[in-house]
Amino acid sequence: MMKPPVICQCGQPMESGLACTILQMRGESRLPCTPAEAPYGYCHDCLVQPGQLHHVGCDMERCPVCGDQAISCDCTGGEIGGNLS
Repeated sequence: MMKPPVICQCGQPMESGLACTILQMRGESRLPCTPAEAPYGYCHDCLVQPGQLHHVGCDMERCPVCGDQAISCDCTGGEIGGNLS
């Protein structure tokens, strides 16, 4: 039995390979996927290509405030995702 796809807060399946459409996180512009985060030409977690925005919850996305892993940084007092728009 296949497990259902994980849906990003933007409404797209996380592994669709399409860029996320949520532009801000924690009051800052979100950081796009870099070539270093996509050594095979795409992100291993959400399948976006360099230059595209990771999906919310992707383990490769960096926090635009501190630069740490977005899903585990403390910039929102431990709130994952925090202030998305």
